[in-house]
Amino acid sequence: KFEEDYLIEEGDLLFARSGATVGKTYIHHNNNNKSIYAGYMIRFRFLKDECNPLYVYYITKTNYYLNWIASKQTQVAQPNINAKQYGNFKIPVPPLNLQNEFVKKVDKILELIKISRNRRDLNFKAYSYDGYPRERNYLKPLDTPADDEFKKIQAFIYENGKPKNKFSLC
Repeated sequence: KFEEDYLIEEGDLLFARSGATVGKTYIHHNNNNKSIYAGYMIRFRFLKDECNPLYVYYITKTNYYLNWIASKQTQVAQPNINAKQYGNFKIPVPPLNLQNEFVKKVDKILELIKISRNRRDLNFKAYSYDGYPRERNYLKPLDTPADDEFKKIQAFIYENGKPKNKFSLC
């Protein structure tokens, strides 16, 4: 019984609630193995006919979420955010078709980034004539791929800071 309470299913979103990884998220993809989550994690399970778990996962990769984490974590011996605090994080939830469109766009952007990084790594290896690894000093983007798409969702939902359409916040 204990193990079954902690089994994770496809689409479950796990949040780290303490330590150096506070705020980090993981979305579970079915790998046909039984997996459980640790006690320092918080599991969210979504009604998939109302909320695309990847939509929420990508929201946790935006500056909107990262700024919220920075403002909410409690500084004690280890930084932490409890389940109640996570429950108070407001995520605009547009209709499912818009969530799915958002996920497709972010997936496409991430795939292009992956292709670009693979090409960059191949070029790096080709120019490393002596075979010794070089320190890489790549510029880190200020915004995540999900940020631009999330701004469009926010613009669709909000006008002058007030909701212009009736959507729930999960």
